[in-house]
Amino acid sequence: LLQLVDQMLDLSKLESGRMSVNKISANIIPFLKYVFQLQEFYAEEKNISMYFSSEDQSYDVEFDPEKLASVVSNLLSNAIKFTPDGGQISMKVYRADAYICMEIKDNGIGIPPEKQETIFDRFYQVDGDTTRKEGGAGIGLAITRELVHLLDGTIEVKSSMGVGTVFTVKLPYISSSGKEVVATTFEDEFEFASDVLVQSGFMCCQSL
Repeated sequence: LLQLVDQMLDLSKLESGRMSVNKISANIIPFLKYVFQLQEFYAEEKNISMYFSSEDQSYDVEFDPEKLASVVSNLLSNAIKFTPDGGQISMKVYRADAYICMEIKDNGIGIPPEKQETIFDRFYQVDGDTTRKEGGAGIGLAITRELVHLLDGTIEVKSSMGVGTVFTVKLPYISSSGKEVVATTFEDEFEFASDVLVQSGFMCCQSL
């Protein structure tokens, strides 16, 4: 119940324009990998395989770590929820023209074509039985869309019943060239990612 209240407060701030954006300059890949790894524990409970890939190991850009972590975590959590035991989930990061793109793909139950336009609506649930079983109030995707819009990005969904779903988030590629970069090595940036998430209220753990 407390989580639902917090989500409602966040959504209210987003819709009223009262949520601020706090960007940093850093290599976004180690940060995204760390957020991705935080969800692997939940995937292991369902024996779901998770794969992360990037066309480049270094994209030095400006981004809001707290908002971006929420977007990626919400999409991965949703994918885990609707992917059957033994399924697969992948996350691919790449650059397309003036955008940094994050593609999260699963081989879950899929979303009916007539419902793909409304899945980002507040309290909307594609599959009531699955949602009740797995938990959730149908507000996570609404927050995700609003966060993406706050970051001047777009989010798209493509899905086929019984095949799976792909969510693609596109954010403006704002290079950090010429600006102070908070970390210079991959290891430093990975450690930085965990520090930022802890400060933002996320529960972080070290992968073995």
